[in-house]
Order: sequence, then C-alpha cells, then structure tokens
Amino acid sequence: MVFDPNLAYVVLVLAFILGVLSLAAPGTGVLELGAVGLMALAGYTLFQLPVNAWALVFLLVGLPLFFFAVRPGGRLRQWILLVLAMLFFWVGSVFMFRSPAGSTLAINPWLAGLISLAGGSFMWFVFKKSLQANQLPVKQAFSGVEGAEGEAITEIGREGSVRVGAETWSAHSGVPIPRHSRVRVVSRKGLILEVEQIE
Repeated sequence: MVFDPNLAYVVLVLAFILGVLSLAAPGTGVLELGAVGLMALAGYTLFQLPVNAWALVFLLVGLPLFFFAVRPGGRLRQWILLVLAMLFFWVGSVFMFRSPAGSTLAINPWLAGLISLAGGSFMWFVFKKSLQANQLPVKQAFSGVEGAEGEAITEIGREGSVRVGAETWSAHSGVPIPRHSRVRVVSRKGLILEVEQIE
C-alpha cells in the first residue's frame, strides 16, 4: 500500500494537536479517542514511508523554541522564538519524508507552510490562554461558608468529606460524625472545613 506523504503529514500534525488538546482538556474521551486513532494511523504511515532522520531533529528543536515562546516574558523575545519555532517546524515538515520518486521534497512546501503556520498559531493561542488562565486569581467566595449547612458524604473524624451547597469539601471534626448526617460549618482553614453535627 502506497501512502501519500502529504496526507501522512496532515494526519501526523492532527494527531499531535489532538494529543496536546486531550492533555490540556481531559474528560470527555472524544479528544482522547481521536488522538489515539490518529496517532495509530500516523505511526503506521511513518513505518511505511522513508523518513529523513535529520528532519526530525528540526521538529524536535522547534518544540522547546515554541514552549519558550508561549512562556511569559518580553514580547519581542516571544515573537522571535515563535518565528524561529515555525521556521524549524516548516523545514522539518518539508523534508520529513523522502520522496519515492527520488526527489528531495516529498511534502509540498506550501502545504507544510500553511499547516505549520495554522497549527503553530492555534497551539500558541491555546497554550497562551492556558497559561493566562492559570495565573488568574481565584474568584471563589469562601467567606459565606461559615455557618452553612451540608451533608457528611463520608464518616468524619480527623478527616472526611462534606457537601455544602454544590461543593464537596474536606472536613474535620473533633467528634466522630456518621455518614449522611446533617452538618454545620463552624470554621474554615484553607480548604478544610471544621464541622459539627446538627442534632
């Protein structure tokens, strides 16, 4: 079976993007299944096509440049690293496969440029927004939890869990509280609630 190197390249890039997205937003299983399926297909095509090992070095060097580009720092430094990363991705992509016909380029340079630019820009946006979200202050209002009532999800003694409103909290009590008992929050220390059983 003969594989088109251009199609194999597109599948490989999509597998990589879905893999990163499934790590960034786990939970549904859809991204994970898509990533695994595309990675299996991409892996199979990689074994069927002749690969230029030196081109993979360009792709591997582009990855740290890309990750340093999304990290906070000077704007000029970020843009220089991003452009360098895209250039390394493009060169590595164009020369990734050897053409069966014997010419050097098996992947269309315009396709590689478009995919490198679009995929790199998309991933830069996703990583940048993820880093910005991680640096936002927590906007959870914990002040109203003292005095609130809830239910013991587990037995509570030195430790346990309670549900207060829609939230599940770690809890502590000086007196053992049976599971499914109604409780009142006495105080909060960080993310641990001190609770007492409501008689």
